[in-house]
This record gives sequence, structure tokens and C-alpha cells, in this order.
Amino acid sequence: MLAVERVPDNCPALVLNADYRPLSYFPLSLWSWQDAIKAVFLDRVNIVAEYDRTVRSVSFEMRPAYEILQGKHQEAEALRFVLRNNTPAAIDREVTIKAGGVTSKAQLKLAAFGNSNELSLLSGELLPGSNTIEVELGKSATVTGVVTNWKLKADGPTTKWDSLDLTPVFNDGVTRIFRNEYLQPRSPYATLAIPKQGIGSWTHFDEQFEVDDAGLRAIAGRNGGRFILPQGVPFQTPASIDIKNIAFTSQWDNYPREINVPLSGRSSHVYLLMAGSTNWMQSRFDNGEVVVTYTDGSTARLALNNPVNWWPIDQDYFIDDFAFRRPEPIPPQVDLETGTRN
Repeated sequence: MLAVERVPDNCPALVLNADYRPLSYFPLSLWSWQDAIKAVFLDRVNIVAEYDRTVRSVSFEMRPAYEILQGKHQEAEALRFVLRNNTPAAIDREVTIKAGGVTSKAQLKLAAFGNSNELSLLSGELLPGSNTIEVELGKSATVTGVVTNWKLKADGPTTKWDSLDLTPVFNDGVTRIFRNEYLQPRSPYATLAIPKQGIGSWTHFDEQFEVDDAGLRAIAGRNGGRFILPQGVPFQTPASIDIKNIAFTSQWDNYPREINVPLSGRSSHVYLLMAGSTNWMQSRFDNGEVVVTYTDGSTARLALNNPVNWWPIDQDYFIDDFAFRRPEPIPPQVDLETGTRN
């Protein structure tokens, strides 16, 4: 699935009086994102909350008043982050931090147009991967952001796991990814398209790669159909080679373009063990997406971006920060052949 970022027309601004009540209720006092930006530039309004979006032009970038940035060095015992101040007003006060259902206090020193001192939260009820952080700065200003730390362990005293059986939506075995012939849709003319086996290029049209999931299935067989990451995250996966173990989606006609999985109950996190194909021509943009829809109609979207969190199943990236730079946190990886986890 290919996701395209669109103009933020679904991000209106709610206009309030000095008493924080809407200017009008019927109709509700909403401005378009363009009018809101104009009002900010003309210094006609004070911002009390903002979307987690960045608006850019060819020569200009507008950021929210405050941002939560990933700490450079994460540890298994704590989640580290800093705040970025994009305003001319410095902050030096005690602030309230909410994360993982826990509220704490910290002293924040935040210079104008600068970064704060590093803040850290003990692992406690935090979970591996992404955690939402909310910092109350005072004067009705709150900043929310996501900090990722895959070194955290899922061993909090109240952590409860429910492994979802995806067998009903599995449509193939992961080893078949390059054994198919991907023939439609294709141009009837000469092109530089991916070869029919789904891997290679126009100069390497006969490239092959054999996917072996023996290690994954062997571990599942020894653990009652469960595969557990070192972080403590459990997955339910078939052990028998005769049972399908992946839900493929594709722009090719071989598989559906999207798959819907019904969910129920409440949860703070969802973890998916994912595998797929990509290549250098699909780098630096979204190759697909995972969308969770809640009962109130709201949604949460995880973009599968090569190389941030979507890598080719057939090889690992060589990252040296010179020829190839990738500063984002690296998700855990599983060697399907051996079952090795990191």
C-alpha cells in the first residue's frame, strides 16, 4: 500500500476567547489551517495547543511552539528526551510529565530558540518502542510527543499481554514472497519495472533470494506457538510449515491491497512482527501504512517508511552516516532462518 501525505485540510483551528471559550458555538468558531498560520504571523493570537504536524514551503518551515525530541542515547533503565523551544521566551520552572500512566515532576531549563536540558523517565510502566510523552509547561501550554526506546523491557508490574491469533487473515507463507510471478498490473511497453519474481532490477532480471523461516517456526514449536522478543514482547505464530504465517498486501494483483483485522477491548500499544519487500527506488517515502480505527471514529496511523521502519527482507542496510544516513531508532530485527533476535 502506498500512502501519500496530503495538505492538512483536516486540521482546523478552534478559536477561543480570553476565557478559553469558543467565539461561537453554532456554527463552531473554526479557522482553516491557512487562516490560523496567517493570524500567528500577524501576532493576533496566542497558541494554546497545536497539531503534531509541520507545515513547510520551498523556502520556509513553520514548527509548533514546543517540540519533544528523541534523546541521542537511550538506555534500558530510562527514556531520555529533550524539549525544543521555537519561541523567544525562555522557560526555567518545574514541569509536570505524564507517560505510561505515571505523572512525575522535573526541573526544566529551556532557552529561547534552543533545546532544554535532557530529561529522563525511569522505565517503570513504559514499554519497548514508542511512548507518548506529555509535558505541562504551565500557563495552559502543553506539548506532546513520541519518544522511541527499543532497549526498554516489557516487565512492568501491571503490564499485560494479549497475543492476537491472525491465522484467519494469513494468506500465504513468508517463504513464498519471491516465488510468485507478479504480472499485473504492468505496462504493455518496455519499462524498468521490478522483475516478475518481485526482486532484482532491469540489469539483474534473474536475481533470486530464498527466504527460510525454519528458525522462527522452530522456536514457535518449542514455545507453544509463541515467539518472544528479548524485550519481552510475545507474538503468536504457527510452528508447522503447512500453516500460512503471513498476511501479504500488495499493489500487485497476487494479494489484496489492504487487510482488515477486527479488534476489541482497550490497549496502550500494538506490536506487529512485519516482513516485506522494498528497494532503493522506494527509499525515503512511505511504502505502506498500518491504520488503527477506534470506536469513536478517530484513527492512528503508522507509516511504513523505507528505511525508517521498513527494510527489505533479503538484506540489511549498511549504515555509516556518510554514504547512507539513518538517524532514527532501529526497530528490533529477527533472523527468520535462525530465529535470532536483537
